Parts: sequence; C-alpha cells; structure tokens
Amino acid sequence: MRSSTLQRSYLASSKVEKRASELRDVLDYHLYRYHVLDDPEVTDAEYDRLYDELAALEEANPELVTPGSPTQRVGAPPSDNLLDLPARGRPTPESSQRTRPAAYPGR
Repeated sequence: MRSSTLQRSYLASSKVEKRASELRDVLDYHLYRYHVLDDPEVTDAEYDRLYDELAALEEANPELVTPGSPTQRVGAPPSDNLLDLPARGRPTPESSQRTRPAAYPGR
C-alpha cells in the first residue's frame, strides 16, 4: 500500500516538474517575441495566465524555482539593436544653448 502511495506521489511531482519546465520554455519564447522581436503571438491576458500558473506551481513547490525562471526576473535580454546605438554624453552648456527654444532668449 505504501509503495503505491509513493508511486502516485512521484508521478504527480514529475508531472508538476514537467509542467513547470514547459511553462518556463513557453514564457521565455513569448518574452523573446514581445521584447526582442516586437511581434507578440499571445495577448497580455494569455501571457499573464501562463505566468500565474507557473508562479502558483513554484509557490506550492519551491524546489522547482530556478534562477532563470520568468518569475525570478524582469523583462528579457536587451535587443541587439539597442547595443548598436552610439554613446551620448551629457549636454554641455554650449550644446544646450544651441537647442534652447527662441522663447527663452539669453538663458
């Protein structure tokens, strides 16, 4: 009797572990499509439903939390396009004089 209970418990925990892994993969995919490609495939509501399901699984089973889980970070890695932007320093008084509107003469 005890081994049958342990077997069911193991099967249930492996199903939960598998579902958490699937959710992490799906959420990572959708984060990439949203943040990097700017081409989401799901609505925000659907993404939130998946995220909430993962958060609930991780809360009930803290051993499933991984450092790379979408519940443990914000956003996605920056787009490669952002890395190509030229560095810009702070404006100097001279450059700010050139861009000051005419409504503020002499300032």
